[in-house]
Amino acid sequence: MLNREFFFWISGYVELCGNSQFTQRQWEVVMNHFKLMLKVTSYRPSVIAINLINDENFEWMCRSQIENVRPTEAEIMYYIQGFYEISGFEGKLNKVQKKKIVELFMFNNEGISPAGIEVFVEVGNNGDPRELLKALFQHVIDNSYNLTEEEMFEAQMIHDGPEE
Repeated sequence: MLNREFFFWISGYVELCGNSQFTQRQWEVVMNHFKLMLKVTSYRPSVIAINLINDENFEWMCRSQIENVRPTEAEIMYYIQGFYEISGFEGKLNKVQKKKIVELFMFNNEGISPAGIEVFVEVGNNGDPRELLKALFQHVIDNSYNLTEEEMFEAQMIHDGPEE
């Protein structure tokens, strides 16, 4: 998870829930992903990312990193996944949530894969895209980050969090 992906992930939760408050469990999920982002970016996060933990303007700071940015398909998927992953939401998306997701897809100008189109259609039909997202997010660290084997192992441990 790179800096921008992290900010899309957080913003998905904040914007689709209409809430920038986190329960203790939700904050732990956010911090695990924050640590993962630090690891994957070789501890070279944006200045905004460094200040997230202590800043009272959390929501604004996250949004500032993706404002007026044309999202890639991956960033759109992170946005949707962040909402589900952080909130634990189980129901149907409401009209406002659906509209925000559709608008992100419409703002993309790089193209969408067949899997991305399936997510778009599912959201548009007011379906539940979680199963499609699970297929996209295999919850393993992506080789494209060019980490060493040791770094991959460490990143996977961060991602998986403490054993319960």
